[in-house]
Amino acid sequence: MGLSYAYNSPVSDDDSLSIVKHAFDSGITFFDTSDAYGPHTNEILVGKVGELKKLVEEGKVKYIGLSEGSPGTIRCAHAMHPITALQMEWSLWSCDIESEIVPLCRELGIGIVAYSPLGRGFFGGRGVVEELKDGSYWTNHPRFMGENFGEEQTIVFST
Repeated sequence: MGLSYAYNSPVSDDDSLSIVKHAFDSGITFFDTSDAYGPHTNEILVGKVGELKKLVEEGKVKYIGLSEGSPGTIRCAHAMHPITALQMEWSLWSCDIESEIVPLCRELGIGIVAYSPLGRGFFGGRGVVEELKDGSYWTNHPRFMGENFGEEQTIVFST
């Protein structure tokens, strides 16, 4: 995030790649990014997936995964180098990946890592309360704002 957003002025692509390579050479082995950083700037930076492929070929990276990829992005990335896992929200509320993403991952042999499988905690019992505490993550999520929260409670209580 700090390369392209939030903490400073954006750093050039050459400098960013140099920083990432230096971090890796120094022992950092986990890199995570988001389309919100830039926006999309960091995905484009690490998406110069030729660099990731070289690291795999050198034996420095074992697996490559994606988070929140579209079918086109998944196919494109997988064509450059096999993708091992895809992380997506998948729950009773968020099952839209079942029409395109799940069949595509089956076709390509990509595992799916579901995040928020209990509806961001709602179906785990913590969300089924009369009101949300101030400052809770849920108070800033559209699914739990205003009338939506009451509708979600009704769905849970009526089943």
